[in-house]
Amino acid sequence: MYKYLYDYKVFIFTTIFSSVAKINVLRVLSTCLHPIPLRQVCYLSESQLYSVQRALKQLEDEQIVSKKKFKNKMLYSLRKDSLYHSLLIRVFKLEQENFIRLRANGYSKKAIDALEFASSTNEFFQKINNKNK
Repeated sequence: MYKYLYDYKVFIFTTIFSSVAKINVLRVLSTCLHPIPLRQVCYLSESQLYSVQRALKQLEDEQIVSKKKFKNKMLYSLRKDSLYHSLLIRVFKLEQENFIRLRANGYSKKAIDALEFASSTNEFFQKINNKNK
């Protein structure tokens, strides 16, 4: 019984991350506090409309995403009662933190390089000034 449940969860988890559009949609929905319309999901995920529609339909069938009608628009959000809700939130939060950390490391490396360049340039101009005196 346990192996069956484990295999089922692995199967579902691998299908969740089976396409780039699904990952992008989940990333967007995991950061939104309120349900958002389809066009906004497309814009924020930088994905094509058809890909997002297909991904949302699949995620809805897998009971990970819910939709509700508001006036004439369909609004999408992560289902809070989904087995994967907290896991997805954690995964994308860690991804964002790692991205920020990598960018910060890159900026500090660039700053160190700039300081070294400025220091060597300063030494060069001091030598030129000393020769001209």
